[in-house]
Amino acid sequence: MIYTWAQLFRISAFAYLILLALLVCVSLALNEQTLVYSLDDPYIHLSLARTWLRSHTIGISPGQFAPASSSPAWTLLLTTCTWLVGLHDWVPLALNVVCALATLAVFWWGRAQLRGIDRDEEPAFTRFGAAVPRWPLIAAALPILLNLLGLTLCGMEHVLHAALVLAFTVTLWRGLASSIRLAPFLLAVVLPLVRLESMFVIAAAALISLRHRKWFTAIGLLACAGLPVLMLGVWTHAHGAFFLPNPIVAKAVPPQLDALLSKWGYTLLGLLVHPLLVVILGWSLVYRRNHAGLAADGFLFCFVIAALHVVLSTVGGIGLIDRYETYVVDLGLLFVFSSDRQAIATAPSSDGVPLRSRWTAKFERGLVFAGLLERLCLLGTATFATNDIYEQQYQTARFVQQEFLHGSVAVNDIGLVSLRSEGTITDLAGLGSTDVLRALRHGTDTRDLSLAALGPIVERNGADMIAIYTAWFSPRLYAHWQHVASWSLPRPPIVVGDARVDFFAPDVRRARELERRMRAFEPQLPKNVRVAYPRGDDAR
Repeated sequence: MIYTWAQLFRISAFAYLILLALLVCVSLALNEQTLVYSLDDPYIHLSLARTWLRSHTIGISPGQFAPASSSPAWTLLLTTCTWLVGLHDWVPLALNVVCALATLAVFWWGRAQLRGIDRDEEPAFTRFGAAVPRWPLIAAALPILLNLLGLTLCGMEHVLHAALVLAFTVTLWRGLASSIRLAPFLLAVVLPLVRLESMFVIAAAALISLRHRKWFTAIGLLACAGLPVLMLGVWTHAHGAFFLPNPIVAKAVPPQLDALLSKWGYTLLGLLVHPLLVVILGWSLVYRRNHAGLAADGFLFCFVIAALHVVLSTVGGIGLIDRYETYVVDLGLLFVFSSDRQAIATAPSSDGVPLRSRWTAKFERGLVFAGLLERLCLLGTATFATNDIYEQQYQTARFVQQEFLHGSVAVNDIGLVSLRSEGTITDLAGLGSTDVLRALRHGTDTRDLSLAALGPIVERNGADMIAIYTAWFSPRLYAHWQHVASWSLPRPPIVVGDARVDFFAPDVRRARELERRMRAFEPQLPKNVRVAYPRGDDAR
């Protein structure tokens, strides 16, 4: 049977929407009918949008400049949508649904473009004695293979990034086959503003362009990608922040050999639980050795991007729910599923049968099977991770909204708390407080922060309440604060930094008031949250 790219897209889109509706229903059931994302980060973007619309300040609190987003383009998009429809928690979800459908459309359209045809007759493969159409099954599985469902539940910019990376790659490859047009250059401008890892994509694209002796294209792509990053960095530095956004500065390890080796080791270890990425990288090496042409260059392109991602993992690396490296997998799948019509076999077998007809179909089925297993595990992680956020950050934010709406609080997870608060927020992890981040960069991590370094900042901003993971910090920081209570999850956490959040007050008077308010709020907590009061009797 003949399937056009539009038909395959419709199958993928239908599967995506059905599965997403099911997962959202599961999440709502887990979280008392409350829409919650699987990470705290999307609420940071919403908080930045709200602060800009209300006070024209870039930060989580009015008057405090702090570029707490590593994706300026996504924050701008959220701000625009918030201005149009109002501040709602569902806005990131709606945007991700649109971006996911765009990703699926670009993937199938791009596959048709890379194959050089709009219509293709696909063979069937036999399983358990029955002929089953291959590509409709792959199309139905594609939303899972591309991790679109898990990333949608994250509520962040990664789905948009995937769509733009695929569109950039397809338009560039079309240009390499004929003549480069404007689209790749325009996308090169936007990509680094969505995710800075896009610079790996641009660098690899420049390398491929040089291989095809397109010098102007290579230089133009690097200039288009680098100029907006440079301009934005100069502007933020002039306003008292760092050259790069605060989240990237906070994740970057200091230039010390032991720290670099530790981060690289963590990234390489993370590859062991990402078989789909490892298989695609191995396939890239094999395919590049046995074939020539644009398809082979595509696999070289993927391998270079992955290598840069690992080597420069000090600002990214392997992330929760596969959100950092999924764009590499998406590119690999695009070239795997479209490579047979582009490649020129340079190592045919002795009997003249093309290499692809011998084992590529088996590889594709194995790839789909392994990818489904891995991504289903990630999907389950993302779904149940929403309950982590609901029982910890969401409850902390509700407490702040009810009891300290216009007060000053200090926390180490700022997303939901800053979104629900009208007062001043001090971010003890540094993302939303540039002065804290500057103090943090004098050490290696939050455990090096002491009261001497942080005390003046907390005193200046005020702190009616302090909520932190004590495992993240040294007792030198919190030993002189008054420990009031702790909220604990009944299980090991999936995505949050620790199972227990500890609440402090700077002095005895505020500690008594904080404890009174926490005891009054306690009946509203989910029944699974364990509450303890070190200064008095445990509540439950």
